[in-house]
Amino acid sequence: MVFLFNLAFAIALISLVLGLSLLIWGRRNSGPGVRTAKVFGFIVALASVFLLFCSGYHGATLMARMHQMQQMMQNGPMSPRQQMMMQGQQNPAPMPMKQNKR
Repeated sequence: MVFLFNLAFAIALISLVLGLSLLIWGRRNSGPGVRTAKVFGFIVALASVFLLFCSGYHGATLMARMHQMQQMMQNGPMSPRQQMMMQGQQNPAPMPMKQNKR
């Protein structure tokens, strides 16, 4: 999973560089197709910034989960109480329904 995070982050950085290079090229040149290059460069740069933020957020949560799992593994096996607590966090129990008294 860490490899996929690193791969996604690298691809987002490459696309950011390509989008910014299109924007810079469009500002320095004039002629047909320059406006299209500017628009395309802006869209690519904006999308890559969004992908960088998303990849960074999900990578940080992945690292936090991995750290938490590593700490749990170092503490030894879980007691039955801890197992029940973990199951309760993953699958909360449904609320009991009220019955009408007549």
